[in-house]
Amino acid sequence: MYFPQLNPFYSLDINACSKDKIKHKIVSTPKKLYYVLNYNNLGLSFNDTNTLKYRSVVFSFPEKIPLSFSPPKSLPWEYFTQKHSIITDTTLKTTPFVYMNEYIEGVMIHLFYDYRIQSWEIATHGAVGGKYGYYGNLSKNAFENKYHTYFHEMFLDAFRMNSATLDINSIPFLEYLHKDLCYIFILQHPKNKILLNVARPVLYLIRIYYMYSNGVEFISPKHYENWCIFRNMIGVVEFPKRHEFNSIAEIEAFFDSESLTRNTKIIPGIVITHEITGEKSVVHNKHYDEMKKNKNIQSLVKYQYLCYRRMGQVNEYLASFPKHKKMFYAVEQKYEDFITIVHQCYINHYVKKCKAVDGATKYDTKYSSHIYLIHKEIYLPQLREKKRQGTRASVTRNMVSDYFDKMEPREMLYLLCWDERELSAL
Repeated sequence: MYFPQLNPFYSLDINACSKDKIKHKIVSTPKKLYYVLNYNNLGLSFNDTNTLKYRSVVFSFPEKIPLSFSPPKSLPWEYFTQKHSIITDTTLKTTPFVYMNEYIEGVMIHLFYDYRIQSWEIATHGAVGGKYGYYGNLSKNAFENKYHTYFHEMFLDAFRMNSATLDINSIPFLEYLHKDLCYIFILQHPKNKILLNVARPVLYLIRIYYMYSNGVEFISPKHYENWCIFRNMIGVVEFPKRHEFNSIAEIEAFFDSESLTRNTKIIPGIVITHEITGEKSVVHNKHYDEMKKNKNIQSLVKYQYLCYRRMGQVNEYLASFPKHKKMFYAVEQKYEDFITIVHQCYINHYVKKCKAVDGATKYDTKYSSHIYLIHKEIYLPQLREKKRQGTRASVTRNMVSDYFDKMEPREMLYLLCWDERELSAL
């Protein structure tokens, strides 16, 4: 196993951590006790680099030796480029020390070795051992919760092990891992619900750190992704897909094209990492974030909004039920965004005469069927009339809006829920 020259040192000192800024917690497992430190989001400053390190750090108790370290908090793009002036918005692909990969959604799992008990252990953001589950995935049936929702079992499932009876130390793969390193995974599991459907358990290795008695070192993915041990575990342990972009604008254009054509599963974002320090900034996919927000809005609320919009009585309804304002506003935003996209698709196809983004011959079906109908029912009749008048025909956004406003609420609901149905089918 090749170790590159180690990078700048993140010093960790539990005694120097302010309890006002960093939460200290003692957690127990059947084998040992641990400190878990997490920074307090309230009042967090990106200038406070010491606090930012403690996103999720595990120490031995009572020895106070660091055992595992998660990636520090992501930095806003403006602050990230200020700290690393060599990185600019328009030369990402050619800038040294820049690594870009897909952002992976799921639960973060620490894997580390505890020399006190000669044993591997796992941890999540605020606890150690994994003998617990996320509250949103727990069943009302206590018996079902016993084995089927715990992160410990999900982790074993990813290695195709008998999760009900085995300990993680029974995983053969762990015998080949260096014990002075901590490994940070993102776990995706069918029983741990995220926006996208997960067909099988999988672990994405997103970070490795070398652990010292008083701190950690960051190891670049460009090095550890070539280690033989991981190449032999493809299908169980994966790496986030690498990407290359020249600029933030190019990344956002990629998100837009992905949203329009939907040829592949939509990704949550792109992580831009500085290879020397391990600091990162995330460019979030606004389309993914919108889908995530929309998933939390019940179909009944969407249908109510569409009915009252059709009757022109949205304001009257909200005057009687002000608690629905936030939800109605979210549905309205999605409705208006949908109209904007359809109008833009129409312009691209019939005015600019260009193909769908990335050379695709068709737009997403939820858009394409309507741009053809708009052309047939709005533009062509208008064209004949405009020719007689000697003026130019056009299709404006307001015309597209009128087209959808005349649609039955149940038909419009079908369109607004399109993404959720696609996600269920993935």
